[in-house]
Amino acid sequence: MKEKMASFSHVYIDESGDLGSYGSKYFVVAAIKIDNPLTLSRIIKKLREKKLNKKIKELHEIKANNSNRKIREYILENVRKINCEIFVI
Repeated sequence: MKEKMASFSHVYIDESGDLGSYGSKYFVVAAIKIDNPLTLSRIIKKLREKKLNKKIKELHEIKANNSNRKIREYILENVRKINCEIFVI
């Protein structure tokens, strides 16, 4: 009898905004659920290799609000093509 392997999904969560006493007007929590995290890694790797200048390539985190429209569109267009679920509150 064959046993089924467990299937795992990966969920990445991030927030934007500030809930402090002088907090921002909006607070957003977003998550992306994906079965194969390498798919996202490849998108970011290609972005770093082809679209970013040397100074930005070495940053640990790429912030959308500090990125130009071309970079944001590149990421969104490529994420749109992969098998994932996106949740936003």
